[in-house]
Amino acid sequence: MEILGIGSAAQYWMEIVRPNYIRYTNHPAALEAFNVCTALWHQLDWITEDPRANPEGKGLSELRQELEADCPELGILHDIATLSKHYRLSRPRGKLVGTEAHLVGATFHFGSEGPVSEHPASYTVLLDDGRRFDLDQVLKTAMQFWHDYFQQSLFTS
Repeated sequence: MEILGIGSAAQYWMEIVRPNYIRYTNHPAALEAFNVCTALWHQLDWITEDPRANPEGKGLSELRQELEADCPELGILHDIATLSKHYRLSRPRGKLVGTEAHLVGATFHFGSEGPVSEHPASYTVLLDDGRRFDLDQVLKTAMQFWHDYFQQSLFTS
């Protein structure tokens, strides 16, 4: 099945995840942060459904458990993606308890619908055990993880 022209996990990676990451690194406002976290987390769903990326046909639950063990940052991305949609987190995977945003600027857009503002920021994620992580590092780690996953699964099978 194709959705908006995207028909594989690799294509989702190249046309959705990577461009979202580039947009975030160029303009780290909340919109881009939510989008890249969501895209990185949902890469797992695309891999589960794509036999080229999941040749053993593992189910979502099994694959999720396996991949989160290899890349705990995926749990943090799950929590942010879930919060971006639902505002509340009933089943945390990354043990996120909050975030901090340190504003680094403001961008204003003026159009027929009225003004829109965005506030690029530096983000910190806070976990329930007191650890703090820079969101940029969480994203870099997850990007490298998926990059390596595709290198291994698509080019060695």
